[in-house]
Amino acid sequence: MNLLSYLIIAIIVTLITIVFARNKKYIRSKLLIFLAGFTIALIVLIFPLYNEYNLISQTVFSILYSLQVIFLGQDFELINTIELNNVVNTIYVIAIYILFLLEPLITATAVLALLGNNLSKLKLALSRFKEIMVFSEINDKTLTIAKKQYNKKKSQIVFVDSKEEKEKFKKELAQLKAITLSQQIIDLNFKNRNVTYYLFSSDEEENLNNALDLLKQGSNKKKRVRKIYILNNSEEARIILDSAPKNNIKLELINERDRAIYQHIYDEPLYKNSVNNQISILLVGCGKLGTEFLKAITWCGQIINHKLNINIIDINANRIKEKINIVYPELIENYNYNFIEADIYSEKAITELDKLKNQNINYVMVALDSEAKNIDVAIFLRRYFLEQDKDSYSRMPSINLWIEKNDKKIQIDSLKHDSIVNSYNLNSFGCIDEMYNTKSIVNSEIEKLAMQVHCVYNPSDLEKSLEDFYKLEYNKKSSRAVAVHIKYKLYSVLKDIYSGDLEDNLKNNIDEVLKQYNNIKNANVLEELAKNEHDRWNAYVRTDGFKNIAKEEVLKYKEFTKNTKHFLAKLHPAIVEYEKLDELEQYLKKDFKSADINIINNIEKILKKEIYK
Repeated sequence: MNLLSYLIIAIIVTLITIVFARNKKYIRSKLLIFLAGFTIALIVLIFPLYNEYNLISQTVFSILYSLQVIFLGQDFELINTIELNNVVNTIYVIAIYILFLLEPLITATAVLALLGNNLSKLKLALSRFKEIMVFSEINDKTLTIAKKQYNKKKSQIVFVDSKEEKEKFKKELAQLKAITLSQQIIDLNFKNRNVTYYLFSSDEEENLNNALDLLKQGSNKKKRVRKIYILNNSEEARIILDSAPKNNIKLELINERDRAIYQHIYDEPLYKNSVNNQISILLVGCGKLGTEFLKAITWCGQIINHKLNINIIDINANRIKEKINIVYPELIENYNYNFIEADIYSEKAITELDKLKNQNINYVMVALDSEAKNIDVAIFLRRYFLEQDKDSYSRMPSINLWIEKNDKKIQIDSLKHDSIVNSYNLNSFGCIDEMYNTKSIVNSEIEKLAMQVHCVYNPSDLEKSLEDFYKLEYNKKSSRAVAVHIKYKLYSVLKDIYSGDLEDNLKNNIDEVLKQYNNIKNANVLEELAKNEHDRWNAYVRTDGFKNIAKEEVLKYKEFTKNTKHFLAKLHPAIVEYEKLDELEQYLKKDFKSADINIINNIEKILKKEIYK
C-alpha cells in the first residue's frame, strides 16, 4: 500500500474515535478513548516508515515509536525521511505532527483527571484548620447554601462529585474554591476533623439512608461528625430519625414546606389587614402544601380576643375533609373550617366567595399544583376582591402564593399595571434564594429562637435541654411553632396601645416593643397569655394528630409508657381548656401549666436569646 492508503485508514480511525467518544457521558471515558484511538491512528501512519523490516518487527517498532510520543520521547529523524515532494506526503507529515501534539496533551489531561480525587484529598489536607462542610450533591440549593457559608466563614467546601454536574457548575465551584471527591459520602474519612454534612440530594430516600449511616458512624471517635442537615419532606423521615440514636450528633431535618410556611407566616402574619378582630383566611388548593398551611394557620391563628375563620376551596374538598378527619381527628370538630368543593374558576366558587363578604377575608393562600396556576389565581383573586369593595375599590387582603424559582419571585414581587399605584401586591414565598440564602433554612432566625424556647422547659440543665432539642424532630418543630407565635402574642396585647409600627419594630427595634410590653404586663395579662399559649398548644398537637384521652384512661398506659402522653397512639390528657388543667394536675400528679407559664415569663429572654448563649 502507498502512503495515501495509510493516511485514509488513519483518518477513518480518527473519525471513528471522535464519534465513539462523543457518545460517552463522562470526561474521563472520553479522554481514554481519544488517547487509544489517536495512538492507533499514529501506529497506522508510522507503520510504512519501517518497511525495511519484517512484518513482526515493523509492527513492534511502530507501536513502540507511537508510545514514545505519549511521553514526548519521539525521534524526528524517522519523519524527516518522508520527502515533501507532493500534496499527499505533505498532508501525511502534517497528520503525524498533529498527533505528536495531541497525544501528550490528552495524556496529561487524562492523568490529571484520573488523579483528580487524590489531588482533591491533598488540597483538603492543606486546609487543615478550616471548618469542613460536605455536600451530597451539586445543585442550585447546595450551591446557594455553600456560597452563604463560604462568604460567612471561609469554610472548606467539599462536594461529592455528581458526574456531569461538576462540569455544569464549574464556574461556581471555582468561586467557592470547592473540592470535589468521587466517593460515596458515607465513605469519606476526615480523620478527627469537625465536619458538617448537608444531605441535599434530589433523591430524598438517599438522603435518609445516608443520614442513618452517618449517625451510626458517630460512635466512631475518629469520625467527628458535628452536624447533619438532611432534606426530606416525608413524615416517615421524621419518625425514623426520631428513633435513631444520635451519638451526640446535631441532626436537623429540613422539611421545605414546613420551613417555608413557618417563615412566611412569621414575615407575613395572619392578622395583617384583619378587620374587627376577625382573622378570615381563604385557602385555595389543599394538596400537600395546602394541608401543611391549613395545619399551621390553625395553631398560629389562635390569638387573644380574635375569631379565626378558615375557608378552603378545592376541587376535591370533601375527600380532603374526610382524610383530615381521620388523620387529625380533633381538628374539624374544634375549629371553624368551611370546605368548599369547587374549581376556583367556577360559578359555585364565586357564589361561595360572595357569601364570605361579611367575613372580610384578610389573608389568602394560593397553594395549587403549579406555579403558573398559582400566579393566575392570585391575580384573579386580587381583581375579585377589588371589584367586591364597592365603597372604594381598594380592599387589599394579603394574597400569598408558593413560587420556587428565583426569577419568578422577582417578577411576581414587582408585578404591577403601569404604575406603583396599581401594584398587585402579591407575596410569593418558597423560592430557593429566599429559603437557602436570604432567610436561610440553615441557622435560621426561627431556629435560633426555637432553641431558646426549648431551653425554657429545663433551664437548670441547658446542655440536657439542647441535647433533647436535637434528639427529636418533634421537639424542634414544636419549639419552632412557639417561636413563631410569640410575635402574635405581642400583637394581641399591644395592637391597641402601641404607637409605633409594631411589625417593623418587632424586627428592627425589639427593645422598644418589649418596653411597651413590660409596661402593661401584670397578673391578668400574664394569665391571659398563658391561656392563649395553651390554646395554641392544643391546636398544634391536634394538627399533629393527637387527641384527648380521659384522665382515668391515662393510668392504663402510664405504667409502661412512663408518661402521661402516649406518643405512638397520639393520646394526651392535657388537650383540654386551660381552666381544667388544675383538676387534671391534681388527679395525675403532674404539672401541665408550668410549660405555658414559663414561655410567657421568658418572652423577653427568648427574643433577646439570653437563655442559651
